[in-house]
Amino acid sequence: MNFPNKFLNKPINNLKIANKMMFIYIVGGFIPLLLLSIYLIGYTRSILIDQATKEALNNATRIEERLQGVFKKSVDISDGIYLDQDLKNIIKTNYTSQIEIIEDLDNYKQMDDYLRLYPEIDSIRIYVNNDTLLNDAQIVPSTESHRGSFWYKRALEEDGKIAYVYRYDEFKGNYYLSLVRLIKDNTYGDYGVLVVNISNRTFVNLLSSEPYDVIGIIDDSRVFLSSDYNYYGLTIDDHDDLITLNSLDDVINDVDLYSNNHKVIVNSFTTHFSGNKIKLVTMIPTNQFLGYANRSISNSILLIAVSVFIAILLVYLLTKRLSGRINLFRDHLHRVATGDFEVDYQEVSSDEIGLLFTDLNVMRKSIKNLVQEVYESGLQKEKLTTRQREVEFKMLTSQIDPHFLYNTLETIRMEAIINNQQPIADLVKKLAYIMRRKLSVYNEEVSLDSELELLIYYIEIQQYRFGDRISYQVIKNCDTEGLKILPLLLQPVVENAIIHGLENKVGKSEISVEINKSDDFLEITIQDNGIGISNSKMERIKERLDADVLSASESVGLINVHQRIKVFYQWPYRLEMSSQENIGTKMKYYLPISGAVEGGTNV
Repeated sequence: MNFPNKFLNKPINNLKIANKMMFIYIVGGFIPLLLLSIYLIGYTRSILIDQATKEALNNATRIEERLQGVFKKSVDISDGIYLDQDLKNIIKTNYTSQIEIIEDLDNYKQMDDYLRLYPEIDSIRIYVNNDTLLNDAQIVPSTESHRGSFWYKRALEEDGKIAYVYRYDEFKGNYYLSLVRLIKDNTYGDYGVLVVNISNRTFVNLLSSEPYDVIGIIDDSRVFLSSDYNYYGLTIDDHDDLITLNSLDDVINDVDLYSNNHKVIVNSFTTHFSGNKIKLVTMIPTNQFLGYANRSISNSILLIAVSVFIAILLVYLLTKRLSGRINLFRDHLHRVATGDFEVDYQEVSSDEIGLLFTDLNVMRKSIKNLVQEVYESGLQKEKLTTRQREVEFKMLTSQIDPHFLYNTLETIRMEAIINNQQPIADLVKKLAYIMRRKLSVYNEEVSLDSELELLIYYIEIQQYRFGDRISYQVIKNCDTEGLKILPLLLQPVVENAIIHGLENKVGKSEISVEINKSDDFLEITIQDNGIGISNSKMERIKERLDADVLSASESVGLINVHQRIKVFYQWPYRLEMSSQENIGTKMKYYLPISGAVEGGTNV
């Protein structure tokens, strides 16, 4: 009987007092508390998550059914108008008297009846190809602006089929999810484009009783339904969280949003009446439904802690002084853990606690130095990130120049009115190519030949405006096949040259682009014979280039090109400029010969 006790007592008696206290605490308190807490947290969390997930799935299905019902009503209206012979008679009549127009429009009440019958619909409009009609906000003679809009073109592309788009209504001054459909007849042809605007109040009421945030995305591009009004109308690229949510394919996902964990439910479906893809995203914040579980777990832990307290009390009675020293050590450790690195305690004893205080001081100094290093490193990274975002923002803002766009469109319009010939098709093709390239710019290199092609298209478009006043030549003194550069490095500089250097020049203007290779650089020279730049203005531009002034109102395109070369390629790759007033301006690029750059930083 004494042998087992003697066998057990020997190792226990050899333990130091601090170890005995830790042993009692672990066996009597920590292990039971840990096991029970893990069990309660896991079990409760699992139940709540499953319940919330099932509820969200049911809600998503219910929202889908209600949305399909709303779409069905808009389709019923569309079908009724499509077959409405009275409306077609009005549309195809060439009126000569305004009184006759007003009488016919007053007598036609079908659209008003639809609006009274379907409160989910905000307004109904049909844009017709009949200039003799009056605009009563329901039957609207179409204009060039209407026919050039994306929703009008979408209706023409569908050729009588139904499509849903998110569009701005000029009469209401608001955005709506709208049904668009080409109204046509086998004998008369195309009558016009029907637009049925679904009321935004319908979507608000649809989500008014939902316990969780819901976002509806149409065709993987734009938000048309949201519990948060700030999301309405945003495109996916407008918000990082929207990009994350739209990329989800699984029905149930765990995602970090707004610095919190969320259970995200994705319900994707296609409308029964069109080819539009709808994605409903339900976001359930985990902490919203775990609060009660945490309180229940806390109460359970409190009961279990009684046993732990008994063990701690026993250790405290036996080792009061030791506990005091441990508490002192804990206090100092807590101050260090909360960021107070100035605490310093000199322990004179050489036992285990004394060694802990010594190690604590060493750790305090090490953490202090490490925090300082991390802070300085983070500060540098934050500066770099801020600079990159500024460069990217300025790059995006300079991608579409309204001055160039409006002048080009005006040229196309005048050419169409006067000639109605093939040059218009060429002009539109080149313009579309340029706009497509500008709107699809990524932080990756593209082939030099494609950039030269873009540049030539741009200059040839400008030749439609200026005629023989502008000529150009591209001189390749080396093989350009396989060479790569960042996109949109050349065209903004040529655009700058035409607007500021050649547009106000009297007589013929010339632009030359010359490609050379040296041992170290791909050299690209763009030169014009424009009005040039004065010395004072040249100094201001160079100061902005050197000072990275991205918010400058002048030379934004030039500064963006300079910044992108500087950030992506780094020194010694650069852009140099020189100019003489009334003689011309020369811009020279020094770029790497290959597409890959060691140590380069993405813009």
